[in-house]
Amino acid sequence: LNGLEYYTHEAIPEFQGKIMMGVMSGFNDPLPGRLIMIELSEDGQTAESQEAFFGSFNQRIRDIAVNPYTGAFYLAFNGQSYPGNPPNIIKQFSTSDPSLVPSPVIKPLLIQPVPAHNTATVLATEGAVGGPLVVRDMTGRVVFEGQVPTAQFDLDLSGFASGRYVVWTAIGAADLLVD
Repeated sequence: LNGLEYYTHEAIPEFQGKIMMGVMSGFNDPLPGRLIMIELSEDGQTAESQEAFFGSFNQRIRDIAVNPYTGAFYLAFNGQSYPGNPPNIIKQFSTSDPSLVPSPVIKPLLIQPVPAHNTATVLATEGAVGGPLVVRDMTGRVVFEGQVPTAQFDLDLSGFASGRYVVWTAIGAADLLVD
């Protein structure tokens, strides 16, 4: 196992809400390196199905990354055998339907303080005002949903467990650390 991501972007609907798991292969695994998409149960506690991709590339997958703005994902490939024969490459995979990709980020959000305790101050551009405001935990679950009231506002964190969250608006996303 090399690389694990929870895909939450709408750009590739078939992957949304699934775990992406990179598998290197080698040693006792006769199959080539591959990306395994794991579909979870409604409560997120059980793997219900899995599907493998990119085995035909005959490359070992070293890591996975997801672009939070476009939904594209990247796979780092590391040759065909241990200890990593060339070619060492990073490939980008993205949607073929550009209408699914949101507008580019105008300016990132700023969230203060880091870490936040009871409230966090969110600073955004005017383009975010009136638009959606979504806070997700690191499993992708929505823990808060509303609208951006003004370009600067306080977010009440009562009920938030300590940890890392992602705050999404129409103009971009930013990490929120709650202590």
